[in-house]
Amino acid sequence: MKLNAFWKGLIMGLVGFIATTLSDLETMNFAYILISSIGFAVVYIGKNYALPSISAIGIDFRDIISGLILAVGMALSSAAAQVLTIGFEWNTLLIAVSGAVVGYITKTVSTNSKK
Repeated sequence: MKLNAFWKGLIMGLVGFIATTLSDLETMNFAYILISSIGFAVVYIGKNYALPSISAIGIDFRDIISGLILAVGMALSSAAAQVLTIGFEWNTLLIAVSGAVVGYITKTVSTNSKK
């Protein structure tokens, strides 16, 4: 696992999550953002330790599995953050998961297409 790719993935996932969360001003809550971000970072670090993305061109099966792991991890951390801060809402969960996964996939496609 290249350290540079690791940091790019983590940052892109967090930026994707935060950008989509901030775009929905009704649910903006800094405690929620912090808890969800920490949860996503823990899942991302664990996923990269166990299953680093190493595809040569585009997205392969391993990247799809990685994306699913991140989606489930983001869903769990977002749900926990919601319960602790704003109360559970499906719309907020969907926004959080989609932002994190889109950020990760964007990083994966752009990084792997340059190899």
